Amino acid sequence: MIYSSDNGGCDPYLEMYDPVGVLIDEDDDAWGNRDALLDRYVIAGNTYKIIATCYGNDSGSYSLIAKPPGHVNSGGGDERVSGRSGFSFTPSQTGSWTFMTSNSGSSDPFISVYEGQERLANDDDGAGGFDALLTIDLNAGTMYSIYVGFYKDDEPSGEGNTSLSVTFEGGEAAPGDVGEIPGNGGTLRLRGPSILMFEPNKTGIWILYTSDSGGFDPMLAMHDSGGELIDDDDDGWVELDALLRVFVYAGELYTVSLEFYNGGSGSCTLTAVPSQDIPGSGGSVQVNNVTGYTFTPNQSGTWEFRTSNNGSDDPQMAIFDEEINVLGSDDDGGDNYNALITVSLNAGETYHILVQFFETGVGTCTLNVTRK
Repeated sequence: MIYSSDNGGCDPYLEMYDPVGVLIDEDDDAWGNRDALLDRYVIAGNTYKIIATCYGNDSGSYSLIAKPPGHVNSGGGDERVSGRSGFSFTPSQTGSWTFMTSNSGSSDPFISVYEGQERLANDDDGAGGFDALLTIDLNAGTMYSIYVGFYKDDEPSGEGNTSLSVTFEGGEAAPGDVGEIPGNGGTLRLRGPSILMFEPNKTGIWILYTSDSGGFDPMLAMHDSGGELIDDDDDGWVELDALLRVFVYAGELYTVSLEFYNGGSGSCTLTAVPSQDIPGSGGSVQVNNVTGYTFTPNQSGTWEFRTSNNGSDDPQMAIFDEEINVLGSDDDGGDNYNALITVSLNAGETYHILVQFFETGVGTCTLNVTRK
């Protein structure tokens, strides 16, 4: 995306030439307010020529801005869009993907999806109001370009703000199809039996669970790079959903398999929640459902871990050292079903805490960490 701004009354005009000198794009006022816009597909490593003038050979000054494409995670996700923007997207799964804008205020966004320079689909107001909605079949491993622009007074404009949501809607998983769980966690929409590669960006206790399964009965299993089973589950979450509580190492490769009971097919979301940090000085953190934590104390000595404000929930807790040896565990050692662990820790060493809730992973409480 190359555009002019701050033109101070000048009327910028832009031309783009390919590496052999052929004119491939030109513009006068597409950015709005007499500013120019070039939004061509370009190839990394090639040299392009830009000629910037004022329309009619008038003299004047303005800013010329080159805005590189953003990147949408291969598993989808949400991106905030400010002004016309391009994104690259290489989906992790073959099937139907949805692109939708929201939280646009008075902006009128539109979406186009390209493979190379071929436009595959576009939409303006399909989501209702002024928001755009586009659902299209894409192939895993193929790079696509997403273009988000705006209209103002029924004319293309460079100005506008919106949120772009990219989600996987499903597609039958062919034998050998492999998807990807983002290294920083997130939620994926899956259909059919699925195999997903997972390379976490953080060492610690991660939580993986299924939800929104529509009455299907999903099952999860995780294996390490050597094929050893780390954990598996069928109904450990709620309403037939599966739950994994796993200790993983940053940069190592794991395999997560999703199946449905009795070998059937189905649809669900899979959420991967990374370990959360507790400040080295301690403090209070709000726990929502089963959660893993990482704690590196700033002082050696005796530390107390206590849950509170749990309402009718029944929190349980365990603390592990860097080698995943259990240093302490408790269910009801505090008052009113709360958990309480007092343990000696060393400054600068990293410890791992798991907080969960009796019978299911669902519940809320406050975790208080103090040095005694």
